[in-house]
Amino acid sequence: MKTLSAYRIDLNQFLQSLTRENKIINSLSKDDVKKYLLSLSNYKQKTINRKLASLKAMLNYYECEEDSFINPIRKMQIKV
Repeated sequence: MKTLSAYRIDLNQFLQSLTRENKIINSLSKDDVKKYLLSLSNYKQKTINRKLASLKAMLNYYECEEDSFINPIRKMQIKV
């Protein structure tokens, strides 16, 4: 349950960052993802890795469900 709670928090945090930027998930760009990841710089590396894994999983799922969505993370090389 602890892990599921952490994933939920991670995804809510990401969605809140989109809301602050007046973005919707369908218009998400690589720059939006990079900006979000930079905002995580004060977290421990293990936490950043989990947040990134949560985000990747959500965007992969959304891409499978929403034909018009192109996952901006899919071809990104991310160094954290």
